[in-house]
Amino acid sequence: MVRGAVLTDEHERFLLGLRHREVIPGQPEFPGFDLFSFGVASVEAMHNLIHHFDELGITHEPLFDRGPGGGVQLDVPDPDGTIIRLLSPFGEHPPFMGVEFPADGSPTFYDTPRLPNA
Repeated sequence: MVRGAVLTDEHERFLLGLRHREVIPGQPEFPGFDLFSFGVASVEAMHNLIHHFDELGITHEPLFDRGPGGGVQLDVPDPDGTIIRLLSPFGEHPPFMGVEFPADGSPTFYDTPRLPNA
């Protein structure tokens, strides 16, 4: 069963990520979780955003390394505590990357789609 997807447009450099919260480890609630994510063009651009957020006094989490092929992420809570997630580098990924979360909650990655072609 599909529980999430990330749609990208390499030409326009656009990314939209969606997830079904019931399968993410922990209780599904909005505060502290990212409901959507934005792709950022480069890690350098991400550092520029962090600097800008710091200048404006905008609270954010530390930059997080997502591991091999995952780039970095920056979580920024909005005033309600809902997370706005920024991901980079955008565009430097395989054509398909699936992620599943087994019972222990650690992500497992796979590179071959598992759904039958419609």
